[in-house]
Amino acid sequence: RLIEAAAAYPFILFLIAAVIAVCLQSGTATIAMMIGLAASGIRIGSGEMIAVVAGANVGVAITTLLIGFTLIESRRLALGNLMAKAAVAIACLGTIGWLARWFGGTDLRLVAQIAAMHTGFNVVVALVGLPLVGPIVWLTQRISPRTPNAETAPFGPRYIHNGTIDSVALAIGQSMREILRVAEIVREMFEDLWRALGTNDLELNRAVSNRDDEVDLLDTQIKRFLTRLSAEGLDRNDAAEQMRQLRYLNELESIGDILDKNLSELVSKKIRKGTTFSKQGWQELEDFYTKVAENMLIAETAFNTRDRLLAQKLLRHKDRIDATERELRDRHFERLNAGQPETHESSAVHLDILTHLKRINSCVTHIGYAIIQDTEGQSAA
Repeated sequence: RLIEAAAAYPFILFLIAAVIAVCLQSGTATIAMMIGLAASGIRIGSGEMIAVVAGANVGVAITTLLIGFTLIESRRLALGNLMAKAAVAIACLGTIGWLARWFGGTDLRLVAQIAAMHTGFNVVVALVGLPLVGPIVWLTQRISPRTPNAETAPFGPRYIHNGTIDSVALAIGQSMREILRVAEIVREMFEDLWRALGTNDLELNRAVSNRDDEVDLLDTQIKRFLTRLSAEGLDRNDAAEQMRQLRYLNELESIGDILDKNLSELVSKKIRKGTTFSKQGWQELEDFYTKVAENMLIAETAFNTRDRLLAQKLLRHKDRIDATERELRDRHFERLNAGQPETHESSAVHLDILTHLKRINSCVTHIGYAIIQDTEGQSAA
């Protein structure tokens, strides 16, 4: 009776369906209820059906937001889902007359219309939402910013400590885990910075720059911890492991500085000047970045496993990277000679990015050299 009484007011039906979906915590159950009412002979038309289906879908999106509200990532995900469904629902309500006439002109019974509308609604949400993932993510981050938790411990080492060293072997294992943590932070910085470059996300770029402070803090603490081991009377193997870890840590710190002081500045410059790359130029930079990022991961794995074959793979990749960098510069100069406007506009940033990506790869390659030298030394011993 409530649905029949509100049939003349689609927005009221929309709100009723949304409330029911929130109470039942299920859009499917709300749609099933609607199908049951339609099958029982309730007097509703295609317009009322559209309003109820749209309301049920928005209601379940609200439920998802309420359930996941305590965690920021789930809150942002649910918020993005709600925005996409609400946008499609508004469009449905705005065109409800046309949609009702279209459904009325089909041979589908009302029950089949409800099922088709529910399926079609979510298909449209996917078609509209997927191309707008970037803007939706940006908007959810602004609506629901990450706030510092007062109860969270200050950033610092997780696996090493300033207390007494009871076992050299245990201490070396602890420093190893802390260094791998630094490697993960540096890789995330690299990935986020490249995303900021592609999307002109100045805030993400600043966050990357700030994370270098974390790398510097851990670098200082780990080096202090490792040098304390010298007082414990290291044997030959322990001393070699200490030097291996210090070398890798030094390369990670250098990569962090390149990301912070060089590439981050280039991202800011690109955003500030509104620089755009040519389609071909950006694709070349993307491919080059992918190769360097792959080498960074190989280096981390080689360091962790002391795998000589992976280290040799890094050295082979170095020659390939050097040749690729020269080739990409030549292609860029060819586009300059061809007079492409975007190439002229982005030339300085483009070439500097190539330079710093190559520098990062050189740091990665040094790790490969160190691993091979260590394994050769162990074989000789």
